[in-house]
Amino acid sequence: MSQRQVTTRADTGSRTQVRHDRSAIFMALIPCFALTAVLGLLSDGVHHDDDLTHFLMGRWAHWYPGYLLHIWGKPGLTIPLAAVAWIGDTDIGWHAARLLSAVVTAVTALLAARLAARLGVARPWLVVPALYIQPLCSLLAFTTLTETFTAFYLVAAICLLYARRPVVASLVFSLVLVTRLEALVLLPVWWLGLFGSRVSPARLGMAGLTAFWAPLAHNLAFRLVFQRWPITVFFAPHGSTEYPGVGWLGYILPALHAIPPVVAGCALIGGFVLLRRGRGLVPALAGTFFLTHVVIKALGVFASGGYGRFMVAISPLIAILVVVGLSEFAPRRGARRAPSRPWFVLGAVWAVGLLAFEMQCRAGRFAVPDERILWAIRILAAAIITLILLNGAAARGRPRARLARLTVFILAATCVVQWAVVARPLQPGDRQIAAHRVIQWLVDRDLADEPLFAASPWFAYYLNLVENPRAHKDATLLSSMPVGTIFIWDSNYSGNDFHKLELEAFQRDDHYRLLASFPASGANPVEMHVFHKIAETPLPTQPPESYPIDLMSSERTITGVYYIRAGDAEQQQGY
Repeated sequence: MSQRQVTTRADTGSRTQVRHDRSAIFMALIPCFALTAVLGLLSDGVHHDDDLTHFLMGRWAHWYPGYLLHIWGKPGLTIPLAAVAWIGDTDIGWHAARLLSAVVTAVTALLAARLAARLGVARPWLVVPALYIQPLCSLLAFTTLTETFTAFYLVAAICLLYARRPVVASLVFSLVLVTRLEALVLLPVWWLGLFGSRVSPARLGMAGLTAFWAPLAHNLAFRLVFQRWPITVFFAPHGSTEYPGVGWLGYILPALHAIPPVVAGCALIGGFVLLRRGRGLVPALAGTFFLTHVVIKALGVFASGGYGRFMVAISPLIAILVVVGLSEFAPRRGARRAPSRPWFVLGAVWAVGLLAFEMQCRAGRFAVPDERILWAIRILAAAIITLILLNGAAARGRPRARLARLTVFILAATCVVQWAVVARPLQPGDRQIAAHRVIQWLVDRDLADEPLFAASPWFAYYLNLVENPRAHKDATLLSSMPVGTIFIWDSNYSGNDFHKLELEAFQRDDHYRLLASFPASGANPVEMHVFHKIAETPLPTQPPESYPIDLMSSERTITGVYYIRAGDAEQQQGY
C-alpha cells in the first residue's frame, strides 16, 4: 500500500472521528439546554437578589443608557441583557433574559467540548455533562448573573487562542475584565498564554495590547458620562463591615457548593496532567481565579460576599479538567494495577472540605438546625473519605473491583443529590415575599402611588419603577424626598454599608411617622417598617460615607424623586 493511500485512510478516519465527536457533543448538549430552559420558564424567584438587580439594570438601560456603563452592573453583562430585558412587561422581560442565559451556557458547553477536542482529550463530549453537573452552573443558566457570561467570554477567548488567532482572542478575553472585576488577576496568565502561542512578535504585541481595549473603553466612556474613573475601585479594598475576613479555608465550602468534591478532585488531578503535558493555560487560569477568591474571602476585602457562584466563571475550564482527570483512574496500557495517586488526591479534597466545614461550624458561620444533622454529615463524609483511601490502598495491592464500583456509585450519587438539591426552579424567597406583602398593604390603603423610597430592588420590580443611575439611596436622598414620601426600611438593605440608614434614627425622628411594622419570618427572615414622611427634613451636613463608593452619583448626584414610573417613562429618557 502506498504512503498516499495510508494518509488518505488516516485522514478519512480522523474526519469520521470528528463527525462522531460533534454528534456526541450535540446529543449531550440538547437535553441539558432544554432542561435549563424549562427550569427558567418555571422560575419566578432568584438565586440572589443580585440576579434581580442585574436584570433591572439591563431593563432600565432602555430609559437610562448610562446603566450600560454601570460598575456594579458590569458592561459585559448589562449590554447583552439590555438586548432582551426590555421586552414586554417585567415578567416577560425577565424570562427572556433567563432564556438568554440558558443559550449562553449551552454555547459555553459547546465551546468547552470543542476546546477539549483540540487539546486532545478523549471523548470530549463528556465535557458537556461535566459542565452541567456543576450545580451552580446549571442554576445560573436560568438566572441573570455575571458569572455565566464571564465563562462564555473566557472559554471563547481560549478557543480562539488555540485556533492561532491571538488578536481576536485577546479582543474577546478583554470582555472578561469588564464582566468580573477580579478577573484582572488573569491578565498576566493570559499574557503567558499568548507568549506560548508561537506567533510572530508583531501579532504577539498586538494581542497583548488589545487585551486592554474593553477596560480602557469602559473607563473613558464612564469618565465622559459620570466624571469618575472606574479603575479607582481597586484603590479602596477595605471599608466593609458586612464581609470580614474568615481565614484561609473560608472559601472552600462555598467553592464546593458550586463544584462538588468529586468534581473538584477530578479537576485538580486533570490540572496536574495538563501541566505535565505542557498544556498549562486552562489549569493556570482556573487555579488563579480560584486562589484569588480564597485570598479575597480570607482577607475580607472589596466587600466580596465570597459566594460559591463565582466559580461558575471557570466552570467550562473545570469541566475540561474533570474529563482529563477521570482518565487517570483507569489502568495504563500494559499495567496490571490501577493507579493509586488519583484516589489519594480525591480523598485529600474531601478531607479539606470536611476540615473547612468543621472550622466554619465552630466559628458559628455555618448554622445547622439540628445536632443530629451535623453528626450525620460528619459520619457520611468520614465514611466516603475512608472508602476513597481504601481504593487507593487497594490499587497498590490486589485489585478489588467491587470496592471500586461501590465507591464510584456513592461518589456519583453525592453529585446527583447535590445537583438535585441546588438546581431547581427558583421560587419566591423570603425577601421577595416580604416586599410583595408590604406592597399589597400599600395598595390596600391607596399609598402605592405616593412618592416611594426603598433600598430593596423588589419594590422597583413590582411597582415597575425605573431608577436614575445617578441616585444614591442614602440619608441625603431621603432627606430631599418630598413630604408624603413612603419610606420602607428593611433589615437586609437599608442599614448596610452602602445605604447606611439606621432604623433607630428614624424611630426617634419626628419628621417620620411609623405606619406599620412587618416582623421577620421565614428561613431567611427580613424585617420591614413603613414610615410616612410628614415634614421637610434638612439635608445632612456630613452624611456617612458608603462602601463601596458610588461612582455614578459621587460627582453629580440627583435629589428628590429618584425614579420614573415605566408607564410615564417613554418621554423621559436620558443619562
